[in-house]
Amino acid sequence: MGEPFYITIVLFLLSVVAWTYFIFTYIPWYLCTLWSRYRGSRIKAVPVSEDDNSVTFRASDNPDRLTTTLFEDCRTLNDLFTRSVSKWGHKKCLGTRDLLKEEDELQSNGRVFKKVILGEYQWESFDQVDKRVENFGAGLNVLGLKPRQNVVVYAETRAEFMITMQACFRYNFPVVTLYATLGEDGVCYGINETEVTHVVTSAGQLSKLKNITDRLPKVRHIIYMEDQLKAADTSGFPSRIDLHSFRKVEKLGENNQNGRQKPRPQDIAVIMYTSGSTGTPKGVMISHSNLMSGLSGQVQKVYGLSSRDVFIAYLPAAHVLELAAELAVISHGACIGYSTPLTLTDNSSKIKRGTKGDVAVLRPTLMTTVPVILDRVYKGVMEKVNEGSPFQKALFHWAFNYKVKQVEKHFDTPFINRVVFHKIRSLLGGRLRFMLCGGAPLSPATQRFMNICFCCPMLQGYGLTETCGAGTIVEADDVTTGTVGPPLWCNDIKLIDWVEDRKKDLVKLQAGEYVSLSKVEASLKTDPLVDNICAYANSAKTYAIAFVVPNQKNLRAVAVDKYGIRADITWEELCENRDMEREVVKSILVTSNKAKLEKFEIPAKIKLCPEVWTPDAGLVTEAFKLKRRELNKFYQADIDRLYG
Repeated sequence: MGEPFYITIVLFLLSVVAWTYFIFTYIPWYLCTLWSRYRGSRIKAVPVSEDDNSVTFRASDNPDRLTTTLFEDCRTLNDLFTRSVSKWGHKKCLGTRDLLKEEDELQSNGRVFKKVILGEYQWESFDQVDKRVENFGAGLNVLGLKPRQNVVVYAETRAEFMITMQACFRYNFPVVTLYATLGEDGVCYGINETEVTHVVTSAGQLSKLKNITDRLPKVRHIIYMEDQLKAADTSGFPSRIDLHSFRKVEKLGENNQNGRQKPRPQDIAVIMYTSGSTGTPKGVMISHSNLMSGLSGQVQKVYGLSSRDVFIAYLPAAHVLELAAELAVISHGACIGYSTPLTLTDNSSKIKRGTKGDVAVLRPTLMTTVPVILDRVYKGVMEKVNEGSPFQKALFHWAFNYKVKQVEKHFDTPFINRVVFHKIRSLLGGRLRFMLCGGAPLSPATQRFMNICFCCPMLQGYGLTETCGAGTIVEADDVTTGTVGPPLWCNDIKLIDWVEDRKKDLVKLQAGEYVSLSKVEASLKTDPLVDNICAYANSAKTYAIAFVVPNQKNLRAVAVDKYGIRADITWEELCENRDMEREVVKSILVTSNKAKLEKFEIPAKIKLCPEVWTPDAGLVTEAFKLKRRELNKFYQADIDRLYG
């Protein structure tokens, strides 16, 4: 059924207005966008060296040298912060919202959710933060921490996290960062491997640490960041461990500012533990000069970064993407307002209905994010659109499609932005001028949606913890999707021919977790219902799947004994049976738990394969190693179904 006549008329009139606006502004807009259109279409990387099986690329607009620092007078991270304090001492630096109240909210299903009521952001200036940095660093020294002696930070993203980092940079204490969501085994491993005696954490993590103190023989001091409403529970810790509040350590350092040792560029600044995708977490050692170099390349992509910018911090600061972003904005005098994924927007799970999320109060101009967050925003907006009237839905889709065509020509649509997308843009504060996405691939559809509806560049990048997050970032004037851009000015990228399929073993899921396909396969081949298995994961999805060649004897026994299926059913028919798929999934879950696989590593859906994988079929090698590419092609229709 077509649109109502009045909708057709209104959309026609809007088209006339839009095209009239376009015609009258075409010449000035064409002249103003010459440079951006040139930059968007130019070659962005050039080869600088090449041999028989590799080629090395460098950014085309900086081919003669690699950058190593943001400012010539800054060689360490402490130099960087000291420079900012001297330039913007009285300006806002770090902000935290007042936590006014916490309430229990009863859901319709009987469950109780914690909801918070938050006030305004309270700000500390660069001078005030600098004083706290000096005091906290000195306080750690009073508690016996020496230069080049590691200290762990195991906490959520918050102002005290950055204060701790800056204090350690200043006093040359290497910081070991551990995810706040890391399991007990991972926390123990990181603390013990780095021989840490001092742990900085948050009050909410004390109970976790209490459970494992007997496994942390060298820890002598735990410093906790205070909660705004609740007193910390410090009971139950062994007598060998002293507990101190964050403010107490600052107080200790007020009159005892001795023992500072200026860091050198080659000194270790951070030991950052990764998620441990193929076993125990891995500590990546990052020097001051490493981070300074990485920052010099990353900042170059954020045009106009200045002290007027406002950055919202809510991703884990123990992740290199978030840490680098916070250091970058502080280096240019911008301020940081702290948030959490649970309080980010008005609809976030901990925000009491009718009150504002952090992004609405802060109204940031800069934001880093990950695909899983953007996908939630995308789905939330589209749900609202689909709940609207026929006219509202038609207007949105008309405006979206019109703007897509204009953006692809490097034009903007100010009239459409103001009339249609203003309300959507306000969901993230209404002032965003740059968003940077990392951690996992962003789907082209979501990237284009964010570009169009939030009226700002949606930059995607690629990097590693080992490269300080630096690698590539899309240019702001690049209107294509599905790309991570050219090399940054601080690094070259070398492409090497690789004939083995094993390089594809690690796949990062949409939420950022790595799945080792061979690890999953090795664990699940022991399952009694599995003869052979090929795990598969799509980086644009949140779960893994698998192709399974079942054990005929055992699966037939289950079919007959549990489901009463006739014994003479063909093998192909049995493998197509959905009950059999569910039985194998349940069996795999039991085996996965025994093998201690993480939840995200366990295949959520499977395809039962009646074919035996042989070298003759071209699905395995002569040594019966899986040929992943061939298997993926062979089962492409099933992949589409399982992810459909």
